[in-house]
Amino acid sequence: MNHLSPFLALATLLALAGAGAGCHSHIVNLKQQINPTYQARTFADIDQRQAYDASLAALRQMGYRQTGGGAAQGRIEAISEMLGSGTPQQSPRQVAIAIRISPTLEGGANVETLFTDIRQDAFNSREGMGSKQPLAESPLYDVFYKHLARAASMSAPPPRQPISN
Repeated sequence: MNHLSPFLALATLLALAGAGAGCHSHIVNLKQQINPTYQARTFADIDQRQAYDASLAALRQMGYRQTGGGAAQGRIEAISEMLGSGTPQQSPRQVAIAIRISPTLEGGANVETLFTDIRQDAFNSREGMGSKQPLAESPLYDVFYKHLARAASMSAPPPRQPISN
């Protein structure tokens, strides 16, 4: 019996260590649910209104539909079309984006974005029930900001020329 006790202690210690390692990803997911991390970029050559208009153009390029927000509020909420087939192997999903736009001290605009994956649970037959998961890391951020930069470059005013007498 004495030989079994150290074995049980070691097995218990290894099990706890393994459970603790798996917990880290759950803690990160919980933190993202409570306080999601927005991705931010600053645009020095456009103001807040131009950033708003360029963001709308970028969303149209990506196939998103605006669901809330406004220029005066400095925010946009939008959602993608329904993705997935709705089969048990691939539950229907959509991707939402929340955008916050604020002026910078230098006269530019700060654009913060958060993509959220919305999935309808394949095992849940009740309408409107599903899960939301903020996407901390996704290529969607780069795609959005590339479209935004392109739209901003088309809407930005030409550089001011000095007035000569």
